[in-house]
Order: sequence, then C-alpha cells, then structure tokens
Amino acid sequence: MGRSYSEWTPELLVHLKTACESGNFRSITDMREKVFPGYTYDMIYKKMQKMGYKIKSQHREIRAEFIRARAVESDEGQEDIELWEYKKKKAQRYIKKTEKEGHFYYDFKDNKAKAIAIFSDQHFGNDGVDYELAEQHAKIIANSENMYCMMGGDAVDNFIKLNLATPLINKTSSPKEEVKLFRQYLRFFKPNDGEVTDKIIGMISGNHDRRTKDVSGLDIFGHLVEENKIWYAPNEVRLEIKVGCQLYKIAMRHQYKFNSALNRSNTVQRWYDEGEDTFDVGIVCHNHQFEVKQYVKHGKIIIAIRPGTYKISDTFGREQGYAKSVPVMPVVVFSPDKHVMESFKFPEEASEYVRSLNEKLGA
Repeated sequence: MGRSYSEWTPELLVHLKTACESGNFRSITDMREKVFPGYTYDMIYKKMQKMGYKIKSQHREIRAEFIRARAVESDEGQEDIELWEYKKKKAQRYIKKTEKEGHFYYDFKDNKAKAIAIFSDQHFGNDGVDYELAEQHAKIIANSENMYCMMGGDAVDNFIKLNLATPLINKTSSPKEEVKLFRQYLRFFKPNDGEVTDKIIGMISGNHDRRTKDVSGLDIFGHLVEENKIWYAPNEVRLEIKVGCQLYKIAMRHQYKFNSALNRSNTVQRWYDEGEDTFDVGIVCHNHQFEVKQYVKHGKIIIAIRPGTYKISDTFGREQGYAKSVPVMPVVVFSPDKHVMESFKFPEEASEYVRSLNEKLGA
C-alpha cells in the first residue's frame, strides 16, 4: 500500500528533484518503478506539480525531454534571481561609496592664517614644461609654514590616444618615465626630505591622467597617493577646512560644462549655481588659461579660479589656435578670525603675505 501524500520527507523531496532534473527517466511511470516504488503515480504527479514542474502528459506519462527542459528553465530562473540580487547589492555599495567620494574635512587646529596654492596641468614628460619653476613652487610650499596646495589634474602628458596622432608621434618620453617624473615632483613637497608630506591636501586626476585607465583599467596615481597619504578623488574634490574659528568650502574639478572663451570663470559660476553644494572657492582647471575672479552670490564673496599650466611651450595647442599659456598658479589665503579670503597669482607673494598676516594676528 502506498504512503499518504503528506509523507514526503525533505530527503525524499531532494531525491525527487534530482530525479526530475537528471533527464534519466522517460516518464513518471519509469521514475516510479526505479526510484519511488512505494508511491503511486498520482502522488508523484501531484508533488511534481506543486514543486513547479510543468508536465505535458500523454496517456498519463511524461517524456524525458519535458523533464529536462523544465530542469534547464529552473536553473536559468535561479541564476537570474541570483544575478539580480548580486547586482542589487553591488549597486547599493557603489552608490553609497560614490556619494562619499571626494568629500574631505581638515581641521588645522590652530589660529593661524593658511595659504592654499592650486597647482594643475603640469604635463610632466612634455619638453615644453617649465620644470625649474614647478620645482621652485613645490619647494616654497614645502618650506613655508602654513602653506599647502591642491592638485587639479593632468600631472603627466600621457599622450597615448591613437586619435591624437601628432602629439603621439612627437612624444619624447614614455608613460613610465612620466610617472617617475611625477613621483620626483611629489618628493619636493616633503620638508627636509621626509618620508611623507602633509602639504598636499587634495588631488584629482585630469583627462590626460585618465587615459591610462581608459586603455588598461589602471589608475596610475593610485599607489602614489597611497604612499604619500594624499586625499584623492578621480573627478571632484570637495574640501571643508577649519581655519581658526572659520569654516571654508573648497571645490575642485578638472573639467566642467559651460566653458566660455570670453568669460573663463563662467564655468565655475555655473557650477556654483547647478552643483550639488555651494563653495567659497571654486576651481576648474584644464584649459591652461589663468583667471581669478571674485563675485558676490547670496551675500557672500565667492572666488572662482582657473589655474594656468607649467606647459608654457605647446606646439599642439598653438596648432589648434589656443593662446600661449602662462605658468600662473594662484593661491588663496584664509583668515582664521574672520571669514575673509585673499587671492594671489604666485606662491612667492602669498608666502610673504601669510607670514606677515600671522605676525599681525600674534599667531
């Protein structure tokens, strides 16, 4: 006498599932005779239906190919569910990570004025770069008290795009050599040849830097920023600093929309209007044409910065009709007692100003 319908144990259900998906049985009758002799045809049939198998029967028999087809469909369905859940969790982690990416806070923990220089578009590796001036500026930051810097991308020339044939053919250095040049440049920011510098408080990559990642998936600056403990984000840095009792917001990108040849700071001003957050100092690099503009927005003075470049001789740029670049790397000095900012064209003059300001403040 067969067992009742309720007597399917978990172990027997596993055997039934295995038998259904094995493709070794030409019908339910065949399966019953070889695997489940103590069960009736109807008991097996009803249990298979309840388990979700679509059974096409003829004369109360099921063909083996129908069982195999259902097994494949079941496996694919399970794979689809697992893939969906995996991507859902991965997307949640990615969104959470990108929401925090590039947001940093720095408390100087004293009552002294601070100066932050903006160095961008060094293009190391190109023969038209003023290496001497780049080294000089770096050493001013390294050896001047209360002076720091941020880096706005395109540290290396990195012409590896095949659609840029002219600069690619005229290259005089390899990507490997350019990374070595940038590594040496970072060493200039280490006071007294120390192991680590705290002088670089924010860094992003530029379109030239990202070309290696576009081709190989490798971020060429990843290990360098880790070695030097530099706050880094590939696209955008938003840095909030506390200077004395004052909070200042600095935002920096290598590129942004709304560029204008007639009003270079337009892109920064539109970024303030349409960006995710406001700022006191907004910096957009990339075009090698220096401009610093102060304007009032919502009752606050905002400083818009477009830094220059150390690449002062640029055959490619001249061929494309761009104006000759000048190596102006602006500096902003932040007051500790009042919400006041002053901008300068060069690190030399800013170094002297911040020193004299701190003397007046008795700091």
